[in-house]
Amino acid sequence: MSSDQEQEWFADGLTEELLNSLARMPELLVASRTSSFAFKGRQADPRKVSRTIGADPLLEGSIQRAGDRIRISARLVQARDGTQLWADRYDSQIEDVFDIQDEITTRIVTALEVEIAPRDRSRIGQRETASVGAYDALLRGLDHFGRRSAENNRLAKQHYEQAIALDPG
Repeated sequence: MSSDQEQEWFADGLTEELLNSLARMPELLVASRTSSFAFKGRQADPRKVSRTIGADPLLEGSIQRAGDRIRISARLVQARDGTQLWADRYDSQIEDVFDIQDEITTRIVTALEVEIAPRDRSRIGQRETASVGAYDALLRGLDHFGRRSAENNRLAKQHYEQAIALDPG
């Protein structure tokens, strides 16, 4: 939803990270990125989406970014009847993006009334890096890598190298 189409990589990367966080919960079955992203940017009937990817409930949302500010809106929808089970909005500075991801994951799991084993709670906060700059470079690299061309692979490599330079770990 950002007015800057160049920010699509950020929204895609954040969405993928949220899917990965949820998938770390053994109690949840999470549709793959490929299945989920097939509906990206489209208004689709939740019942059709559910039938297509075999998921219910569905997580819907939007991400807006303006400078150093982000707004994430998330909704959990019961696909069989379109009932909204939970919704929330998060406004924050970009440097808080990791905390927001953790908070959204926790709230979704709570809304689903899933019992999380103590050993699995730590999985929610697992992060690739604490550096927002490295994370930003990683997301840009993933975006280019997903476009599957020689030029995009070259650009992806540059972003990955930048991420490593900012956080060698």
